[in-house]
Amino acid sequence: MRKILAAAVLIAMVAGLSGAALAQVPAQTLLHNAPQAANYPQAKAIYMLDGAVVAMNSDGVVTYVIHQTMRLFTHEGVKKYGEVQVPYDTDLQTLHLDYARTITPDGKVIVPEKSAIHEVTPPELQDAPMYSSVKLYTISMPALEPGAIIDYQVTLTNKEPAGTHETPDLSEGWFFADEVPVQTSSFVVQVPKTVHLQWQTRGITVIPTVQTGSATVTYTFLKHNIPAIGYEPYMPDIDALSPELVISTYNSWDQIATWYANLSADRMQTNSAIVAEVHTLTAGIQTPSEKISKIYDFVAHKVRYVALELGIGGYQPHSAADTFANRYGDCKDQATLLVTMLRAAGFEAYPVLVRVGSGINADFSLPPTPLMFNHAIAAVRFNGKWMFLDPTCDICTTSYLPYSDRERNVMIVLGKKNEPDVITTTYPFNPDATYVKSDVQAVLAPDGTLTATATVATGGDYDLGYRDLLLTYRPTDREKLFGQVLKHVRARGTAHRIHVFRPR
Repeated sequence: MRKILAAAVLIAMVAGLSGAALAQVPAQTLLHNAPQAANYPQAKAIYMLDGAVVAMNSDGVVTYVIHQTMRLFTHEGVKKYGEVQVPYDTDLQTLHLDYARTITPDGKVIVPEKSAIHEVTPPELQDAPMYSSVKLYTISMPALEPGAIIDYQVTLTNKEPAGTHETPDLSEGWFFADEVPVQTSSFVVQVPKTVHLQWQTRGITVIPTVQTGSATVTYTFLKHNIPAIGYEPYMPDIDALSPELVISTYNSWDQIATWYANLSADRMQTNSAIVAEVHTLTAGIQTPSEKISKIYDFVAHKVRYVALELGIGGYQPHSAADTFANRYGDCKDQATLLVTMLRAAGFEAYPVLVRVGSGINADFSLPPTPLMFNHAIAAVRFNGKWMFLDPTCDICTTSYLPYSDRERNVMIVLGKKNEPDVITTTYPFNPDATYVKSDVQAVLAPDGTLTATATVATGGDYDLGYRDLLLTYRPTDREKLFGQVLKHVRARGTAHRIHVFRPR
């Protein structure tokens, strides 16, 4: 294959990350071997190389080298891929830019100026200082035009050895396909000989080459000419469609649960403020279900959700006390606070790890890895069954788990030595629970005037949709909203009175 040279350079880096990591394929060689747009008429760009090296040293410290080489075919490709972005957590990793360059169609090599390289806080975290360590390392690539090549390499190094505190044991996932074609996908893993590595693929057959050195074993997973995943309306998430590789040094899913339980145990401690709030919320309430509902409503409505995927910014939640005081948090923070408050009220509650997204689900037949999960919710044992609660949904109630959390394979983290953690499935989809029911009672007067009372009742996801719509408007504006809707149905109709029951 024409791209074997680039892949070979990436693989050679394993022999000595400190020096060989800077190796670059000559620009003229890349340009000479670059694919032509005419051969990919539907693509806006192509990955000539999508590569990574993951290397664990004898001390357990893991280094990640990311190397991507892409040729742009269209102006749309220039806009979409011209900003290189690498997310990382400054508390957990160091980042070094090995090199970045643009190779123009006529062979010039343009290196980004220092002013084109920034480390910024993601926009969604601007107002969330608890996550100030989460950064986007961005490179504005210069001199881009159709036919240009983007070539860059960064090295990320964990600050702690794998398996200690916040840093889990070594486990990674690798997706071979993308929304543009991939000429060479290369994933290399190097571990000490004393470390047992298991791996498994889904949707693709890749047999690694294995090299055994005096102290290390290197696995190279290589695949060529992978078609693009084309866009279709209502298509599943791209991760659900891409062939996948999972590697792990964990032996069981219980190890994952134990690690997360240890990581979050001291974060679920109450303080006087939390206890006082729980007492206020549940005062005078006799039924357990209503107590659960009051506590859930507090966390869902009073604690602002910061949309940060589980694993980005680390896996350890902030303390319940911090989240309660700051009144914001990501999914694991909100779940931790909810579990803490439910326990303070006398309920048996636990954090739950889940994978959400269109067409994807946690697959416990694959090697164990924390990367299987991208979301955290809560579970409370109630009437002998598990009640699942997602406090990130601020328009939900305890009676309805949102669509995105249903029929999900999940892990309930019990954190008990003598009781195994629970792998189960959340509530199934229930079409009967999602509905819009309309009832119209009308009276036609002798003069032709029609007076009608319309009642609209909703349930399930439609209930959430209407609730979200109504809460967007002030109560005084809701009549105007429904008046406009009525005008579309009856041009001369007038809404006289509107009652909204339980917008929360």
